[in-house]
Amino acid sequence: MSRPTGPSFDIDRMRGARVLLVEDNEINQEVAIGQLEDAAVFVDLAENGAEAVEKCAADTPDIVLMDLVMPVMDGIEATRQIKAAHPTIQI
Repeated sequence: MSRPTGPSFDIDRMRGARVLLVEDNEINQEVAIGQLEDAAVFVDLAENGAEAVEKCAADTPDIVLMDLVMPVMDGIEATRQIKAAHPTIQI
């Protein structure tokens, strides 16, 4: 019996990438940063969507990992603004 397959992600493809992690929960930040650093990526942190928009304007990351529910500006609105200004960023 074969196992169902779904989308997969190869973490090795991220090695050396500059990643902006957008997360307001401290525990989630610690876990995600640990996993990303283990994958040999450079991690920057934003604690809400507005901060993410500002950070992307100042220095464009390769990848943005975005939480959806955050104070100040949610991840959906932040994604809209970042994609409008930087269409090549992977979010």
